[in-house]
Amino acid sequence: MKSNVVTAAQIAARVIRRSDLKSDSEAFVDVRVPGSTPKFNYQLIGGGVSQNPH
Repeated sequence: MKSNVVTAAQIAARVIRRSDLKSDSEAFVDVRVPGSTPKFNYQLIGGGVSQNPH
């Protein structure tokens, strides 16, 4: 039987720290519409899908 023990180093390599998060406040077109509520989009896994070319 294979052990499913995960080491502390393996866990640390997969943790997303709050300080590492980068938000995109222009990810979607609607943020440019007057009266739109500001939003902050965080990409946790991969590049994601957004309408911001940058």
